[in-house]
Amino acid sequence: MKILIATPIHELKDYSMRRWLKSVSEIKVDNSDEWKLLMVDNSQNPNYQEKVRGYCKELGFVNYNLLHIGGMIDSDEYTQQRLGISREEIRQKLLNEDWDYWFSWECDIICPSNILTTLLKYSSDCDVVGHTYPLRRTRNDKGSYMELESMGLMLFPKRIFLNYGFTKGKIHRAGDGPLLNEIIAHWKWISLHNCLTIEHLNDT
Repeated sequence: MKILIATPIHELKDYSMRRWLKSVSEIKVDNSDEWKLLMVDNSQNPNYQEKVRGYCKELGFVNYNLLHIGGMIDSDEYTQQRLGISREEIRQKLLNEDWDYWFSWECDIICPSNILTTLLKYSSDCDVVGHTYPLRRTRNDKGSYMELESMGLMLFPKRIFLNYGFTKGKIHRAGDGPLLNEIIAHWKWISLHNCLTIEHLNDT
């Protein structure tokens, strides 16, 4: 089984990048399975990818590909566009190369090394398998809040994205919210809660 771990990245999340890459590099899978990381950098600064490569070199991590998409605008107004274009790039890699699954793992979420083996246990019974994770903490947070309708930690089989894309003409969908709701409305899915210890890093 071949798993593409893939996510958009941006220099705004540099606060988490090195620790996240370390978490990814420590992933364990069964001997019959293999995985590779694909990062799609949508930073306006084209030099950020070199900083990421530097982190990988420090960690001795080589099992990755890194792409940069130019022409992106760094503002909240264009976040959906950046994410949609980046995830469509991932989708095309998934469909056109020899992958069985896409594990969408956002770059500010820290997981234990058995995250993939845990999700794969449920993949024979469900089409989409996810795991909740904490919202970012603020000074006013008094409890633990979990995100459910997000692509932050989700394992998708390739077949799902034969019919669902992130761009249509000039329209870009990030994937969270309406598109994800559309997918889980038509496919069998499960979201695991507190099966593993997950961290969601903040920039403070």
